[in-house]
Formats: sequence, C-alpha cells, structure tokens
Amino acid sequence: MSTNPADYPPASSLDGRTALVTGGSSGIGRAIAGALARAGAKVVVLARKEAELVATVDELTADGCRAAW
Repeated sequence: MSTNPADYPPASSLDGRTALVTGGSSGIGRAIAGALARAGAKVVVLARKEAELVATVDELTADGCRAAW
C-alpha cells in the first residue's frame, strides 16, 4: 500500500464510480443522487414514481452529469 498522497484521488472525486440510488425521485434520495453525480459518479436512479424519476434524471443530464433510470 502506498503512503504517497498523489497515488490516491481526492476524497470528493467519484470519477469512474457508479452509484445506485433508491428513492431518487424526491427528497433525500434526489439530493443524494445530485450530490453523487456532481462529484463525478455515474448515477442510476430508482424510484416508484416514473414521472418524478424521469424529471430527476433529465435535470442531472441537463447539468452535464451522467445519469440513467
């Protein structure tokens, strides 16, 4: 294991990671999906309400994030 900090990505960078967020169409789930996506993760959002789910993913992709449902 390396002790060189340059060998590790910044803690706030999630580039190359994929996050699965349940309940992502509203409330805390939507906020978490947005935070993860803006930190660089690819986000897959799951929810029961399709219209709100689509709106969440559309908002994230419009902001340049990688998101799907």
